[in-house]
Amino acid sequence: MFRPLARPSENSGFVMILVIVLIGAIVSVVVIKTALFSLSHLQTAVIVEGGEHAKELAHGCAAEALIHLAKKSTFTTSTYDQAYGHCDVTVSGSGATRTILINANINSFYHSLTLTVNMSPFSVTGWDN
Repeated sequence: MFRPLARPSENSGFVMILVIVLIGAIVSVVVIKTALFSLSHLQTAVIVEGGEHAKELAHGCAAEALIHLAKKSTFTTSTYDQAYGHCDVTVSGSGATRTILINANINSFYHSLTLTVNMSPFSVTGWDN
């Protein structure tokens, strides 16, 4: 009726340790891969955010340049410094049409705009990101 318990082999402890080590290695690989994946997404988000801030700065500088050009048709260049970045504005052309080139920089993130402006009546006829 009752069978005597089988005697454990001499290798059963070794097999158990090997299984535990393998499971630990697999769990470690999964954890490391997840951490690296998260870090990669975080770096991508920082890059996208920096580019968006540079774009917003360029648009703000474009508005400033348009205000200055509307007030004074001889406006040619300017640099706008903000606490977090700066942009350079260059106005070229003469007569009824001007071209405004804007280069914004925030912590090594850049964005450029080119605007085409009619002076009379004052209007923006081109906006190229």
